[in-house]
Amino acid sequence: MKNIEVILCDGENYKVEFKESADKSLASEVCAFANASGGCIFIGVDDNGKIVGTDISNTARSRIQDTINQVEPKLNVEISNPGGVPKGITNKNFGTLSIARNPVLASLLHRIHYIEKMGTGIERIKKDLKDAKQQVPKFSTSGFFKITLRRANVTEKVPEKGTEKGTEKITINQQKIIKNLLENPNITSEELSVIIGIRADKIRVNLSKLKSKGLIERVGADKGGYWRVKV
Repeated sequence: MKNIEVILCDGENYKVEFKESADKSLASEVCAFANASGGCIFIGVDDNGKIVGTDISNTARSRIQDTINQVEPKLNVEISNPGGVPKGITNKNFGTLSIARNPVLASLLHRIHYIEKMGTGIERIKKDLKDAKQQVPKFSTSGFFKITLRRANVTEKVPEKGTEKGTEKITINQQKIIKNLLENPNITSEELSVIIGIRADKIRVNLSKLKSKGLIERVGADKGGYWRVKV
């Protein structure tokens, strides 16, 4: 990251925001950065890049943290192609078969290395998103070709108190567990125990119950794996 003096001298841009205080607009600005390419918000700096200072007490810091923790950025990206899929592509062979609309142009682009690997895009998208622990994209091939990308760890909703799944209800502690799994799929039982305030063995019991209700699943081994929320 650049030296702070250089950043202040450069001024605000699409990745840098100055705020004199942590007012009500902080949440929306954090959300805006989360929905874009990320960025930094400098609190205690006026619009001209002058440091004016701000409250740095523990109370003020906690207030800022609480504001940020309640932000739920909705990052839904939809890409569409009005031409639809090429003739010969069906729902059954979609993603496994490559048919070029213009074979001459496709061959040329491939020879000049503009196209990396022909016919592998769909599977590579799925694999990269899976590796990033994100939700599998949704594809639509009827009419317009569309792909919808979603960040599963921020767009999924936690079941409300008393919501029924099967014959059982979701407890308050289970709601808290799901919320933390959404925020950090790699979180451990011990870490959940500290955050929620119950013993680690109780955390594991609740995790087991949530798995039996079909709300969460463990992907991979106990060590090195992660949690996937299915609500």
